[in-house]
Amino acid sequence: MKKLSLYLIFLTALLVFLGNCATNKMEYISKNYEIYGTWGNPEYENGSSYYAKLIFNPNGSVLLHKVVSDKTTTLPGTFYITNKWIDSNGGVWHTYQLFLEGMGPSCYYVTTKISDNGGKIECSFSIKDYPSKIDPSDPVASPSYIVLFRE
Repeated sequence: MKKLSLYLIFLTALLVFLGNCATNKMEYISKNYEIYGTWGNPEYENGSSYYAKLIFNPNGSVLLHKVVSDKTTTLPGTFYITNKWIDSNGGVWHTYQLFLEGMGPSCYYVTTKISDNGGKIECSFSIKDYPSKIDPSDPVASPSYIVLFRE
């Protein structure tokens, strides 16, 4: 009985300790820093293999447009955010999986960085794994790189 009491006291103390460790308050992130919304770059309209406009919806759907002003020609898909953090410069990063209907590989792994003012998003994507960093000059770190601006 004494052994059981000691065990219960130890278990209770452990749960209290672990409960205190798990109470880190999440930082508030302004809506301007969310990935949701419309992002575009008209430089991708003329002969680029990238889409010029992406629309991310809070329900996990995404629409890709070849032309920024086009509202009809779209490639639908879904995305699932897997991680989100803020760097020391105030940039908001996301990793997500992107599934596009009727396109090549079934899953793209994407790492994005939203600038500290919320107006620019840089994306690097791969079919193998999440890119470890976003660097347009390093094709190993950023196998495919695009930059878009909030509309």
